[in-house]
Amino acid sequence: MKLFNGLSSVLVGATIVIVQPQVAAALTESQAYQVTVRIDGAKTGSGVIIDRQGNSYTVLTNWHVVEKAGNYTIQTFDRNTYQLNRSTIKRLGNLDLAEVQFVSTQNYRKADLYFDRLNARSTVYISGWADPDELSTAREYVLIPQVITRIVEKPKDEYSLVFSNPTKPGMSGGPVLDEQGRLVGIHGQARVDARTATADFLGIPIQIYLKIASPTAKRLQEQANKPNIASTNNDTTSQTKKPAIETRPSQSNASATGNIPVNQPAPTTYPTLSDAQAYFSRGVDRWKKGDEQGASEDFKQGQKLDPNKASQEGLVLAQEAAKLFQSQQYDKAMPRAQIASYLAPNNDKVWSLLGVLYLQFKKIDDAIAALKKAQSLNPKNGDIVFVLGAAHFQQQKYQAAASYFQEGLKLKPNDPEGLFGLGNSYYILRQYSNAIAQYNKAISSNQKFWPAINNIGLVKYAQGDVANAIKQWQTAVNIEPKAAEPMLALAVALYTKGDRQQGLAIGKKAISIDGRYKNIEFLKKNLWGDRLLADTKKFLQYLETR
Repeated sequence: MKLFNGLSSVLVGATIVIVQPQVAAALTESQAYQVTVRIDGAKTGSGVIIDRQGNSYTVLTNWHVVEKAGNYTIQTFDRNTYQLNRSTIKRLGNLDLAEVQFVSTQNYRKADLYFDRLNARSTVYISGWADPDELSTAREYVLIPQVITRIVEKPKDEYSLVFSNPTKPGMSGGPVLDEQGRLVGIHGQARVDARTATADFLGIPIQIYLKIASPTAKRLQEQANKPNIASTNNDTTSQTKKPAIETRPSQSNASATGNIPVNQPAPTTYPTLSDAQAYFSRGVDRWKKGDEQGASEDFKQGQKLDPNKASQEGLVLAQEAAKLFQSQQYDKAMPRAQIASYLAPNNDKVWSLLGVLYLQFKKIDDAIAALKKAQSLNPKNGDIVFVLGAAHFQQQKYQAAASYFQEGLKLKPNDPEGLFGLGNSYYILRQYSNAIAQYNKAISSNQKFWPAINNIGLVKYAQGDVANAIKQWQTAVNIEPKAAEPMLALAVALYTKGDRQQGLAIGKKAISIDGRYKNIEFLKKNLWGDRLLADTKKFLQYLETR
């Protein structure tokens, strides 16, 4: 469960752009699901969409998934099925990798590739379609959280990524995604160590694929090597290669609607700097080269010459950034929002959007600075104050977070999200009665707001009131039958109470919905208390034996 799911409207010109600042958001199951395909035929497996040319999509998978002669189909997330053209199957060198293609007029998401070196102990997720087992009569999509426990320096073959958790047959060829949803590897094997009789679950780093001289790999690398707009901060998230901002059709390199041609090759000569657009163009070119100071100077000069055009340019970019934010393409949204803050520095919505984006990259200090700028421009916007509370919550400054939520509730007294955030702050501060009071106010404002009901269960369990905790979680699951968190909490409580069979059945269902809830560290981040965590450890140990 997200700790705060506030909604704020970013008004750009006459257009309302909705931003949903889900604080500390990691990879979502929906995001992974959309780039993962199911492969059926002579053998079964999974794959990941990495490229599109016209109506032809390229999928990366394992060679051993498609090497056997026969007919194969590819199923996308929307359950559409496409015939795999056997002539398009290409094994990549002598590796256990293959490119396959399918044709569709539908618009499917492609996975962004991660180009930098991976690190051991990184959190990743393996996505794929598991074969039928003792619990299921059909193939099912699963997303399994992992930790890279080891990166083999001198592997016997291309399989150098070693993962912490078991995977399932049918997931071979599926993507290994990092917490930002970027493709970092391909899962493909399990090997038993004869010395210890234990199995290692392995993957191929995406860098191996990028070294292969296939046309697709070359094209993806060439795109990545073009100058792109990227943050100049030293945070490791911003050091990865980011796709350049795409442009729509423009007129003379800059449309009348305010598009900045940011993905065009750097010109060898600059236009005469006699008008605002010339400064904007050169500013973007400098930004792509990492010269943020020079870019800032050009943007300021452009503003002096034509402040209205500067604002128009910035608001167009802010609109695009907000749309990309909605589709969770944060790497592409960030540079747009950063440039927009230079071009439209007096628009509170631009700064609010930039602050929310900084939160996605866990740049909390930058986020707070941007949000305070937004607040100074629009002191009556309660949503900005709520997100400031969420930012301080991330910094573990819970009293400050509570103060911001209280301030925001003066502006929006019945906002369920703000009440929920304040309740969470009180809960961490062990002010349990105050926490329950805020959660109940949130529920009064929105009867179906199950996260608040779920958190009342967390408080009750921490207080030792297991019976009432169970009632809360049952209510939450009745409202949202696919909510994995209250479902798992309910399973643990029932198991601990002695109802093992029912607890086991509910727990298995919860984990199948969202495998992240098997991770104790993930549960800690979602406010599970010490008592519930201790009982959950016992339950998960029991679950592994069944």
